[in-house]
Amino acid sequence: MSVITEIYNNNNCNPVLVEFQNGKFNPGEEHNLKSGLYKTKSNKVVVGIESQKIAYTGIVSDTKLYNDYIVIHNKRTKKCRLVPVDFATLQPQLKKKRDLLDVTSSALDTSISDLNKQFGSKKTIRITEQHERLKMNIDSVKEDLEKTVADIEVDFSNQNKEDDDGVYRPKINRGASVKEDVYNFEDILPSKILDSMDAEVDHVMKNLESIEDLKFRPFVAYCLQKLRELKISDEKRKDKIKILTYIHYLLHFFSIPIKNLPKKISICENNKDINFHILDNFSSVSMQKRHRSLSMKTKAVCYALVLTLFAMDYEVNIEELSKDIKMGIKKIQEIGRVLALSQGKDKNYLTLKLPLPAVVQMSAKRKRK
Repeated sequence: MSVITEIYNNNNCNPVLVEFQNGKFNPGEEHNLKSGLYKTKSNKVVVGIESQKIAYTGIVSDTKLYNDYIVIHNKRTKKCRLVPVDFATLQPQLKKKRDLLDVTSSALDTSISDLNKQFGSKKTIRITEQHERLKMNIDSVKEDLEKTVADIEVDFSNQNKEDDDGVYRPKINRGASVKEDVYNFEDILPSKILDSMDAEVDHVMKNLESIEDLKFRPFVAYCLQKLRELKISDEKRKDKIKILTYIHYLLHFFSIPIKNLPKKISICENNKDINFHILDNFSSVSMQKRHRSLSMKTKAVCYALVLTLFAMDYEVNIEELSKDIKMGIKKIQEIGRVLALSQGKDKNYLTLKLPLPAVVQMSAKRKRK
């Protein structure tokens, strides 16, 4: 077995391994190349390699997540040395023969334009003049655009994949150390809405033994039955019932056929705050009509799942929810993965676990019938 005896450490500059983006050079041709390292104004190291016909440039990767080494093995002594290296991908820098091509093209275009103006009809002359003005405008815009974007550098490393789905789901705190901090409850359901439900929830508390008479949505009625069996304080039970009551009105809103959806609709006649909150967040008004798109239904399912987590100790029975909202279990599971939920011990349950699973984006694919 070989033994590592030495690790080189050059603080000034490491050797750079390069990869040509377009193809490879022929054997022996490397001796005809000229190379060099350069530093830009932004302290980035650039590799430059030039052959007799073309030049290649590339920025040296400056990742600090790991180190790369070349192993130099001595077969006789069976000792190894590690040499730190950097990487760069080189792109060809094509040279344009501007003098010849531009002059020839310009001369040809000018000649045709002059002939059209001298011998063409009124329509031809008008079209030629319009073409000349348009061409001048395009060249001017192109030049301005090149100047504008010349110094722009785009860093893709900080882009967050979750932003694509931020329209549908509540914001996820992936740095949370406890379940309670993964979602900010106040952002989902403001305390003003909860406080407005005191009278209605007091009525529910008094009639928990006869849930069927309260006429809740099937999923909410199921959750209330489970909540009734929990040994918790009345104050906590009341807070959880408030959340479930809001879910009831949200699911009720999406059970109304779209053709029966007037501009002014009352989801909850006794509570204007709930009514306005649901309409403002899960529908839109256009051309004197209220609209409720499929994306809004997806958003409603996202919010219903997250709110149920708070009400049912971070666990959701998606089989019961599927029956209520007439949505497939697989679709709800897909939405759950976007919300950083995991499958529970029972396959019909979704639960919130730490650490959170990897980021998943909402699929836009639909099955063709």
